Amino acid sequence: MFTSPDAQSPFERSPRYGFRLVRYINPPKASAIAMLQSSFRDFNRERPISEEAFRAYRSLYAYDKSPLNAVVESMDDGSESWRKEKVSFDAAY
Repeated sequence: MFTSPDAQSPFERSPRYGFRLVRYINPPKASAIAMLQSSFRDFNRERPISEEAFRAYRSLYAYDKSPLNAVVESMDDGSESWRKEKVSFDAAY
């Protein structure tokens, strides 16, 4: 959960989190605490990459587009609330 967008700051002290206790044998260095606070990426400060770099990244996701040839192998309509289907298809690779 450390890098999850919903992760809370380790310094958050909301009443619904209960309480945390700690006794330091040696006090932490200020640089260690600063590292915790600055470990999240601020996407508002990001700048677009060059067109050449974008093409390189886009090529990583390129594939030959071909028909999926999807086939419904089985279907279970045993409930009014849901339907279960098993579908197979040809992979793009």
